[in-house]
Amino acid sequence: MNIYTLEDLNQHYSELIHDNVWKYAIATVLIDNEILLILRSDQMPTHSGQVGMFGGARKKGESFLETAKREFEEETSISAQDLEFLGYGKPSQTRGRKVTIPVIFEIKQYNLDTFMKNVKSNGEWVETFSIPIPEFKNNDNWGYSNYHRNGQSFQFYFFDHSKTLFGQSQRGKSSKALLWGMTANVVYNLFRIT
Repeated sequence: MNIYTLEDLNQHYSELIHDNVWKYAIATVLIDNEILLILRSDQMPTHSGQVGMFGGARKKGESFLETAKREFEEETSISAQDLEFLGYGKPSQTRGRKVTIPVIFEIKQYNLDTFMKNVKSNGEWVETFSIPIPEFKNNDNWGYSNYHRNGQSFQFYFFDHSKTLFGQSQRGKSSKALLWGMTANVVYNLFRIT
């Protein structure tokens, strides 16, 4: 995995992590060799109906870590004390150029089934699911596209995967979801094979 320390971020991404630049943090949560994802509610004003991660806007004076932990607790009703901090992912930007800092955590105190039974949505998402990490490490599972904005060209990745419904085993019934945009970039950068 490509995990950074705070010193690494300062060295390689200093222009993105200044307090006046970064606006959001996401909790990138690993459990049982899988990564947790959410399907955002259609009622959300931004990114409605899209696959994402637990996270959101920082409050004044918060660090990356504090924002990610607070957002995790708010969105799951699960204590952030259950999260083991591993480090940071490569900063990413939304299509609207909003800088987001991925904070990488692992849950070791209990398994995925226990998490799925105890997680409760605050209304921002309608289901949570997981995808096994080895699937992300296979470059053949990834695609990319370009988009143009204000005379600049940007590349974004996508990952199409059959996912399970909330509360079901990864080996249960599945439906289709497209992981794309900033969330896909975060996952791609975390597991990319160089």
